[in-house]
Amino acid sequence: MHITAMSSNNTGQFDKYWRAFRDRKGIIIDVRGNGGGWTEYFIIDKLERKMTAQNVLRGMVPFRYPGSVTTGPIAVLTNEYNGSDGEAFLEDFRARKLGTVIGVPSWGGLVGILNGQTTIDNGTVQQSNNAFYNDKGQWLIENHGFDPDILLDNDPASASAGEWIPSNVPWYWPNSNASSGKSNGGGKSARATASCCPRSRICVCWQCAPTERVCLRNTRY
Repeated sequence: MHITAMSSNNTGQFDKYWRAFRDRKGIIIDVRGNGGGWTEYFIIDKLERKMTAQNVLRGMVPFRYPGSVTTGPIAVLTNEYNGSDGEAFLEDFRARKLGTVIGVPSWGGLVGILNGQTTIDNGTVQQSNNAFYNDKGQWLIENHGFDPDILLDNDPASASAGEWIPSNVPWYWPNSNASSGKSNGGGKSARATASCCPRSRICVCWQCAPTERVCLRNTRY
């Protein structure tokens, strides 16, 4: 699911995807290019819910309780164009240990879109007047960005060839141990092969990755 910002409209955007995908084997939340806002904690509230029981009617298929939960792994994609409340979402996601964040460091302007001053070359300098720090007293995000758990960048050669990630880069699914060649728990390697996704678009489904791996080869946006 691609969440483009963190406004009131985007809570509806998230809810649309959430209702459609929460029962899948896993969820990937794409916040690349997220424009920020103020509603990231509404998304976190949904993501951290846990299933406590199964409910069943006589002669019917059991269903999870509460219904608005996911039981599979969650991963988040981010890039340098994710800023403000989109970055707060990443920090919140990590603090609650909800899954793995993949990509490159974010913009680094969690509260920096304030007091903008125009420069002589028509640029803009933003002067933040507040900042966030965590429970350990460490400053967060500002002028640095969020550091993903797995650093995965777009190399220029592959981009020029029309590929987002070169075919020789292994893909890691959360909790897998692909770097050592070990199994992801299902008896099959978590390494994505070059042939697992022949389409030149993003593939985050389990049709192309039936062993619960995800192929981002040839990803384009």
